[in-house]
Parts: sequence; structure tokens; C-alpha cells
Amino acid sequence: MFRLFRRNKALKDEQVDAPEEKQNGAVQEEATSNADELYERSKECLTRNDPKAEKWLKLAAQRGHAEAQAELGRMYEGTDPSEAAKWYRLAADQGHADAQCKLAFMYNSGKGVQQNFREAAKLYGQAAQRGYAEAQYLTGLLYHHGIGLPRSSSEAVKWHKLAAQQGHAEAQFELACMYDKGEGVPYDSKEAMKWYGLAAQQGHAEAQSKIARVYDAAFASFGM
Repeated sequence: MFRLFRRNKALKDEQVDAPEEKQNGAVQEEATSNADELYERSKECLTRNDPKAEKWLKLAAQRGHAEAQAELGRMYEGTDPSEAAKWYRLAADQGHADAQCKLAFMYNSGKGVQQNFREAAKLYGQAAQRGYAEAQYLTGLLYHHGIGLPRSSSEAVKWHKLAAQQGHAEAQFELACMYDKGEGVPYDSKEAMKWYGLAAQQGHAEAQSKIARVYDAAFASFGM
């Protein structure tokens, strides 16, 4: 009977220890998973709307995964701007262009951080240097209006053109306007119409309206 008691006790001990061993195994798995594996796991959870996605994202981000850090920034932007800025900063410091652009917008608007136009311009510039079209367009605007950067029409043209050549419709329209006004570049109506046309093809309403007015004026001059 004593042997039977010992056997039953051993079975109970195994049942108690099993969940603990499973838990320890999960902790060990988290510790040994690299950042890429954790990020991929978070993406799988996101596709299933699994609430564990945030957990895996944070683990990947804490291990220095720039895309995970940027994704956490996007996740928190609507609910906790200061937390979003923290993660965007970590990703931006690793050269993540979208995070640089998003953090620049936060500095520009004062959302989640103290408003700082120079810091915004710096971050937009970093992303623009990496070839990020949206940042190139916005850098052009900052130069054009002298916000956080010295006012310079020629620099505005340079950055708008880089973004326009990547198919950025707003940049194409801004570049067209500058050629149309001879601002930062010599006046060139043909070049202006070229960029108005490219923006219009992408559904840019102001570009479409400008082209329509030009054609109306041309028909009117011929009495049509």
C-alpha cells in the first residue's frame, strides 16, 4: 500500500510539473527566437487578427528589428502618440525611411512630441536621401515655404523632381506649377504641361482642372 501511495504521489507531481515545464519551454523559445522569426510570427498573428501579434512585435522590436519598431509606431499612433514616437525613433535611428517620415510628421504637427520644425525637416531629409518619394516631396515643400529649412525655390524644384520621377502625383503637380511660374527654374510651358499631364493621369484633380483650362483657352483663341 505504501508503494501504491508513492506511485500516486509521483503521478500527481508529474501532472503539476507538466504545465510548468511547458511554460518554461515557451519562455526559452521566446528567448532563443531571433528578431526576424519573432517578426514573422507577429505577421502571421496579424493576418488572423490574433491579439498575440502585439506581443511578438514587441519582442522583435526589443531585439532591434526596425520594421517591427515601425509597425509598433503605426499601431500606437492613433491611441498613444508618445509611445508611437518612441518606436518610430528607434526605427528611424536605424535608417527606416517610413519611420523617419512618420516621426517627422509628428514633429511637424507636435503630435506625441514637442513641435520642432527643424527636427521634422532633418528627418524628412534623411528619408528623402534614401529615395523615399513622399519625403522628397515634403522636403521640396519645406524648402519652397521655408519651414525648418531656408527658403529655396531651386532646392524645392530639385526635391519635387526626384519625387515626381518616381510617380508621386503631388510632386508632379508642384513641379508643373514651378515650371508654369518660372519659379526656381526658367519658365517652360511644355515642361509644365508634361508634369500636369502625368499628375492628371493619376487622378490629380487640380492637374486635370489646369489642363482643361489650358485646352479651353486654346479652343477659344481659335474661335471654337
